[in-house]
Amino acid sequence: MKFALTSFSLCVVLLHLVNIQLTLAVDCNADDALSLTVSNISSTPTPDVTDGVTTTLTCADGYVLTEGGLGLLCDNGTWQWVGGAAPVCSEVLAPDNIIIGDVTENSIAITWSEASDPKDTYSISISPADGDNPTGSVYAGDPLEYIFTGLTAGTLYNISVTTVSGGVNSMAGAMEQRTTPAPPGDIRIAEITEDSIRVTWAEAAGAVDSYRVHIYPADGDNPTGSVDDGDLREYSFTGLTAATLYSISVTTVSGEKESATKTMQQRTSPAQPGNISIAGITNHSIRVTWAETAGAVYSYRVRTMADIGIMKQCWRAASTQNKFNTTDLRPRTTEHTFTPLTPVSAPPDDISIADTTEDSISIKWAEAAGAVDSYTVRICPADGDNPTGSVDDELDCIYNGLTPKTLYNISVTTVSGERKTATRAKEQSTIPAPTDDISIEDCNKGKRAEHNSSPN
Repeated sequence: MKFALTSFSLCVVLLHLVNIQLTLAVDCNADDALSLTVSNISSTPTPDVTDGVTTTLTCADGYVLTEGGLGLLCDNGTWQWVGGAAPVCSEVLAPDNIIIGDVTENSIAITWSEASDPKDTYSISISPADGDNPTGSVYAGDPLEYIFTGLTAGTLYNISVTTVSGGVNSMAGAMEQRTTPAPPGDIRIAEITEDSIRVTWAEAAGAVDSYRVHIYPADGDNPTGSVDDGDLREYSFTGLTAATLYSISVTTVSGEKESATKTMQQRTSPAQPGNISIAGITNHSIRVTWAETAGAVYSYRVRTMADIGIMKQCWRAASTQNKFNTTDLRPRTTEHTFTPLTPVSAPPDDISIADTTEDSISIKWAEAAGAVDSYTVRICPADGDNPTGSVDDELDCIYNGLTPKTLYNISVTTVSGERKTATRAKEQSTIPAPTDDISIEDCNKGKRAEHNSSPN
């Protein structure tokens, strides 16, 4: 908008400078000269020509002189504008259409549309003025863009752009913009059960209103949750499915803006299988079954070790690590046979008679294969001082106090834990006892007596 000073007469001059009206009551003649300079006035004074008073004027706020001269000269009884034309005050207009460009956690980029003339520069400012952001300036002929850096994440800023011409500022064009919130720190798993996961996380930098937490798949009673800033940064997801892999996310919220999401995966603890049952046992195998597990099941891992439950009493693994046949089974398979296994113990091999007398039998045997705690030895009939015995470290045994010329059944059984093998047995008779000494004379007497009794 432009305003011109165009109307004046010999004695009364009416000046229109924007919204300022000045009336000059003067008697302009050839002997007088009056110079009027336009600057800084907010009233309508009447200059006294005879005293030589200089009256100064100004354009209104937000306007700047863009055409014509700044004073009047009384020349030969006629008022003349210094500069040859009436002055024109033009409004300094604010730039149009401030546009937000890239926004990060610590920066905001802006552009704007060019303002109408007059314009020399653009003054740019941000509030609050943290970071390295003093009021900036962009020349009117340069690219109309500016980047504020070093800002605080998640903070709401007021951004203004002002057109400047001849030291006069336009009204400011302004808008608000929030920096992107910073994501939370690392998510940590605090506790895991078959049906719950409890998480904690480190505080996000910058301004924070709350944290949004989410789990997927969202089974159980787990909608998207929210934890306000200042509260304990933890959240428990409950009612989950055992052994299920979940994706857990935490997002910082500031105003209506959200940060990038911090995500991690965690599986709930698998549920234990149901009761294990021994379905079959041989010297070289064990077949086990079990009840199906609740929740998600990918496989069952079955293994036998010498020191796990019933396996301690039944089987020892063939490997030096005391474990054998660790196997991933197909999903939902609820039985497995371990084979081939080394039996805990086999019957002893090759019982042999080492020595026999009238009242004793000495036996020995070859070491049994597999795990052996001891051997149980038995003789039948169990006369003498020969109850059922146990041999720990030796591979032989002597039975004493037996009856001469008696047939005995001798057995050896391998023992491992609480299990016993089949019995290995052997029969052996003691030696008959010798008769009393018989002399030659006794033999002759017998022969004579026999002869005398014979008929002639």
